[in-house]
Amino acid sequence: MAGTDDSSMGSLHAEAPNVVAGLGDHAFTHHRTLKSGLGNTGTVTATVRLRNVVVTVDYRGSTFPLDADGSPDLGESSPLDEETARAGAVALARDTATAFTSCTDCLGDGE
Repeated sequence: MAGTDDSSMGSLHAEAPNVVAGLGDHAFTHHRTLKSGLGNTGTVTATVRLRNVVVTVDYRGSTFPLDADGSPDLGESSPLDEETARAGAVALARDTATAFTSCTDCLGDGE
């Protein structure tokens, strides 16, 4: 599911999910940007399945240009870029998946 939806509240752009190889039993990421009067954000959601556990990580953020005094200009934001958001979401999902695979009770393998 990919596309852009514009309304009076803002603009949401979403891209089709991407499969992440080598992570859990199944894993994918999904990138979207939201532009509104409250600011612009970029989000990547990573979803991982490990046997009976599903882990979902949202990695979201914005970047702000600096004013002349070096402080962020909160009125002018840009969505977190896709590469940075995807790397952050996958790293957190991988760390969480590693923690679950080392916990036999967590995945239903315990006695």
